[in-house]
Amino acid sequence: MFSWGHGGHGRLGHGPACEAALRPTKISTTSDSIRFKFVACGEAHSASIDSLGQVWCWGAGSFGRCGHGEEADFLVPQVVASMIGKSCSQVALGVCHSLALTRGRIWSWGGFLYTGHGEDDDIEAARELDDDELKGHNIVEIAAGRFHSLALSSTGEVFSWGSGSLGRLGLGNSKADDLKTSDEPTPVQIYMAGNPLLGWQKRESKKEEQRGFVGENAQLQLIACGGMHSAAIEKDGSCWFWGHGEYGQNASAQLEDLWKPTLLSAVDPISRVKIKVLSVALGMEHCLMISTSLELFSWGRNHRGQLGLGTTTDTSEPTFVAALAKASSVAAGEDHSAGITPGGEVYTWGNAECGKLGHGSSMIRSAMSFPKQINTEVRVKKVNCGPLHTALIGNNGELLTFGAGWFGRLGHGDMNNQYSPKLVERVLPDSGSELKESPRFLEVTCGSFHTCAVCENFMLWVCGRDYLVCESDHITSPLLFNKIEEPGAQNTEIVTIAAGANHTLCVTRSGNLWGWGDNSKGQLGLGAGSPEHALPTLISCKGWRCRDGETKKSEATPMDSEAGNDAKTPTKSGKAKARIVEIPELMGVACGYAHSMAVTDNGDVWAWGLQSGGRLALKTPFDGKSCPIPQKVHPSWKLEEKPPTGR
Repeated sequence: MFSWGHGGHGRLGHGPACEAALRPTKISTTSDSIRFKFVACGEAHSASIDSLGQVWCWGAGSFGRCGHGEEADFLVPQVVASMIGKSCSQVALGVCHSLALTRGRIWSWGGFLYTGHGEDDDIEAARELDDDELKGHNIVEIAAGRFHSLALSSTGEVFSWGSGSLGRLGLGNSKADDLKTSDEPTPVQIYMAGNPLLGWQKRESKKEEQRGFVGENAQLQLIACGGMHSAAIEKDGSCWFWGHGEYGQNASAQLEDLWKPTLLSAVDPISRVKIKVLSVALGMEHCLMISTSLELFSWGRNHRGQLGLGTTTDTSEPTFVAALAKASSVAAGEDHSAGITPGGEVYTWGNAECGKLGHGSSMIRSAMSFPKQINTEVRVKKVNCGPLHTALIGNNGELLTFGAGWFGRLGHGDMNNQYSPKLVERVLPDSGSELKESPRFLEVTCGSFHTCAVCENFMLWVCGRDYLVCESDHITSPLLFNKIEEPGAQNTEIVTIAAGANHTLCVTRSGNLWGWGDNSKGQLGLGAGSPEHALPTLISCKGWRCRDGETKKSEATPMDSEAGNDAKTPTKSGKAKARIVEIPELMGVACGYAHSMAVTDNGDVWAWGLQSGGRLALKTPFDGKSCPIPQKVHPSWKLEEKPPTGR
């Protein structure tokens, strides 16, 4: 992060001696490892967002505009403590106020008139803008002028507040003429000639608009695997399920297996509008879902209270989890569940076996049917559940684990169970070397007997059962996984990781997919006749082939025609020549109990492994019960019409 210009009041972040910087100068922070992804300038203060989503602010402190709880100037960047755990994506600064955006919600602080809270005093610490006018709206962009603010919703509505002088709020065409130049201390929706001003609208043909579906261009943004069922989410919030349905986990009211993706048609019980889905987590036989308004829904098997509804009754209908007001992230294990609130608090519920709920030694054999908060000293941003253990990542990259410790899967240097979250303090850079302090972690995934975590340098660390981490003995502290070697890469960087019950998949920086562990059901996708257990092996498929050193463009071959590409293009001379085609890149992977899935940047989903129950949803069902090579999933989201979703 660099800054330059006038240095008064510390707005450049270079300390007390800096009156000005005539060229871009690097800003020093508390750690050289911190990386930033967003910056903003106010009149006399500045702000940024780091790679973990934390907000930093510095400069003139009057009016509380820096959000640190006092009006003193701050000469170097400091984390806004009241925003820890919020995972921000954008900040915007006015003359004396600040805004931050987190998963559809606005937080603000500073001069009272411009923050949108409608109060008469300045606000010196970040506070969520919980205004009636914004309720039900998912905010996707914010802007701050000198003395006013704007917000844009995902459905196009525009809101403004602050000083109304000079018409800066845009309310002259609103329903009430007296709003034209009046100050507005809380958000007001902007209208044009009596109709809502829309910041953007999806351009569709009249035919499509009448039929009320998005069309073929919608792309997938998330895939998920459960024990025997699967799911995919589109960018427009549509969600598709398929696979085993004995307990209603695929949302089939008839409890039937679904052999091709079926659109979820759940409706919000209050607004009666179709739910738009932000994310899902699939357990062995249950499902958790977060809507774009951060409401949590659950359904499926509930024999241990894993749905969080206060009962042990199964249900096939997505049901609102009223005991947890808002959730920004969820995870589902075999028979327990976990959720994180926008504020970074962690809740768990379901089977408490081996302490995997993290509520202490007094709760290790019973079950809890309502979400209960875990006592942690850190704010948490990510959670993942295995069948018998749970892992958390704090906002500063701390890794905490709890539950069953057999085989060393918790990473604490022993095989003891842990009944409350415990920090993983030491790691092994190499087998047989001395332990060193843990790095900051970005991702974590839990298998049945092992745990995998990716640190901020995109290195993979593993612990747990011997054959699952490719070692001769069990690993009780996270060990740097150096068994993936790619041509031309000194250090192989991992960008995506997923663990099934007994197998693991990862995508490297160069776009390659690697897998290892159990392959008895073809879940590693290595082809017919491959061994039932494998060390790290490159998984190839012509549908996403992208190797280190290749460009994304390649000449089509006759094999490409299977994916709908003509391999040869005729010329005037009648001779065919190779046509240049785009090779899709892998965007994400997911692992179930004995099946796997991958999604590419062109929206195709590929699946392989055990096929029973319809969990693979193959366009052309594979002969036999298992599919040992990646095959395309039936692309229902590109072919079927969808009913109107409402606002």
